[in-house]
Amino acid sequence: MPFRAVLAVLLWWLLAPCALAHARLIESVPADGAVLAARPATVALTFDGEVEPALGSLVLHGAPDVVLERVADADPRRLVAALPTLAAGAYRITWRTVSRDGHAITGVVRFVVE
Repeated sequence: MPFRAVLAVLLWWLLAPCALAHARLIESVPADGAVLAARPATVALTFDGEVEPALGSLVLHGAPDVVLERVADADPRRLVAALPTLAAGAYRITWRTVSRDGHAITGVVRFVVE
């Protein structure tokens, strides 16, 4: 195999995992599926890689639906938003952000306030 071909294969093998790995949600507070006795004041999403906070959005679905205001967080792997005062009931938060590699990522966190 020519030297250039070997070099190209070696570079692809070393760099491809970095290019293909976009951030994934690894933790949410409240946790997905949580049943809470106390009303949470914030929602925090933690990813396994850096995300672009300016391109992120969080929407609380309840009565009524509310676009949440993000608050600054020093960790570039987190999105944090203040929650309004919640009545007892079931809620879901849909989120969208962009990982540093440019991939859009989305998800849902569901929880119940008793």
